[in-house]
Amino acid sequence: MPSQKDFVALHAAEDINSKTDEKNALLRIASLPGKGRGFVAVQPIPAGTCVQIASPLAAVVSQEWIPETCGWCFAFSYPKRMRVKFEKDLSFCSEPCRDEYVSEHNNIAAAHRALDHAFRHGVPSHPHIEQITEEDEDEEDGLSAIWHKGLQGLTPTAELSNADRTMARLIATVLSNPLWQEELAEVEDNERAFFERHDEEDQADVMRLYLFIARALETTPVAARLSTAKAFRFIYFREMSNSFGLWEGTGEQGVTDDQELLGWGIYPSAVYFNHSCEPNVIKLRRGRYLQFVTTRDIQAGEEACIAYGSVEDPTTERRKRLLEHYHFWCTCTRCNREAS
Repeated sequence: MPSQKDFVALHAAEDINSKTDEKNALLRIASLPGKGRGFVAVQPIPAGTCVQIASPLAAVVSQEWIPETCGWCFAFSYPKRMRVKFEKDLSFCSEPCRDEYVSEHNNIAAAHRALDHAFRHGVPSHPHIEQITEEDEDEEDGLSAIWHKGLQGLTPTAELSNADRTMARLIATVLSNPLWQEELAEVEDNERAFFERHDEEDQADVMRLYLFIARALETTPVAARLSTAKAFRFIYFREMSNSFGLWEGTGEQGVTDDQELLGWGIYPSAVYFNHSCEPNVIKLRRGRYLQFVTTRDIQAGEEACIAYGSVEDPTTERRKRLLEHYHFWCTCTRCNREAS
């Protein structure tokens, strides 16, 4: 079977920009017992076939790699810094990349300036009182009531970790896209799973992050969307377990000792690739786009799966990690075989 490098070389020259989110006859979305929805092959697919190219609703650079990573194409220049500055937490490899970014994300400049100011100077710390509407009270799952109670008297987090700063910029970027609700509507919501598996302190940390973002952006054009926690919840708990890590590109290997995680992106058209510890599809980053290529022949009706992270660990460790980060107990053919 060809190696991962063979697949990279095979597709390196393709024109990604002309083929993003293309509709093709190779995969369809199907309801799968015990899994929800997922991609299955419509017809036999040979190894080495590109079955999907996805563009992001939003993609942001990890806080620690901002100086060396282009905010649009994710070119990585460590130890050199990107030469085109935009805001403190955003820079680009070229003016065309900067212009592409700004044209796609309305109101993004104001949001970045507001977040940068909040990162450096903090936000007002007076307690928050969440307004709850009649519509919220009617929610069957009671999650809005949990938020309403949890936010009473809560103040924003005083200091944000790099991960929280990255999340704040990702949420602001999503909100600046006019299609954010439409794009995320079909993505799985993991809010209930989060509240069932995490204690009150973890829940409060998420609520404090919401308060920080809402106050940081309260003078920007997206402020109205954060007047209650609804939009934050809609984005945050769909990003959870559904975003993709954007790793240092294969063409840039050798720049550092190990590949670096350069950022995160939300790719709504790619969320139907379920996990398997014996994946038949590999994910490749092409600039800001994700390309999905088969690693072996796939039969008609067979599910097309990728690996969510490393699959080199023992079965128990793989299952534990997947449950913790992706909220499911893996029952793929490999896990079942090894467990028995």
